[in-house]
Amino acid sequence: MILRKIILPLATILFFSASLFAQKDDKFSKSFAHDGTLFLRSTEQYDALSAQEKSIWINHYYKNCGQPKINISTTRQGGEIWMMKDSAYVLVDSWSVMDMKMDDYSSIELQRQGYSRWYYYVGGSASGQSGSHNFTGTLRCGTFLFKDYLDASGSISAGGMTGGGQTEFTLSLGVSTRAYLPFKIKDVNLAPYAGIGVAYLVKPVSNFDLQFLAGFCWFVGPGSLDFGFQYGTKSNGMLTIGYTFRPGF
Repeated sequence: MILRKIILPLATILFFSASLFAQKDDKFSKSFAHDGTLFLRSTEQYDALSAQEKSIWINHYYKNCGQPKINISTTRQGGEIWMMKDSAYVLVDSWSVMDMKMDDYSSIELQRQGYSRWYYYVGGSASGQSGSHNFTGTLRCGTFLFKDYLDASGSISAGGMTGGGQTEFTLSLGVSTRAYLPFKIKDVNLAPYAGIGVAYLVKPVSNFDLQFLAGFCWFVGPGSLDFGFQYGTKSNGMLTIGYTFRPGF
């Protein structure tokens, strides 16, 4: 009878203690403390709890752990930070890789022309030599092909050529491709480029023109301000300047 009075209460205490520890282990699979921080690895059972339920669990089991900070790695590729405040742990930050808006964290080079792979360019070019000058306006539409580093586009150019006291209308259609190399110089985002293209000269004389392109883009606003040099086997060399827009659709 005496043994029963002693063993039964003791067994009951051990049973409930084991139950509590089992529930504790059910919520976290790993734990260790380092430099004032308790690191925990949660299980799916913990991650399924509400914020209020998590607070109850954290303060019930770890309130007296002696660490001012708790860092929890969750099964959802995220984490939580709990800090001791007024003798209790409070949640100060939480995150999940799956919920992150990557556009808010990506570098400017990855979205330098906006959110669409398509773009359009409006610009002009000028060239001149003794006794003659050439002024051309260009509209180009294209798309980026490989990680925004290579593009392909089609263009139409129209302008005027003066020489010998006369002015002639010029018109050409072309296709081209450019390769870009983004880098930063003292917080100024630039991307030099080099490319090649071919144009069909409609006026004043029908002809095909092989063109070589080089220059750089300065990323400002929703696109880039572009400065370049274009050399054609028929049109010779000319300086170009324009703005490339990348619409957000």
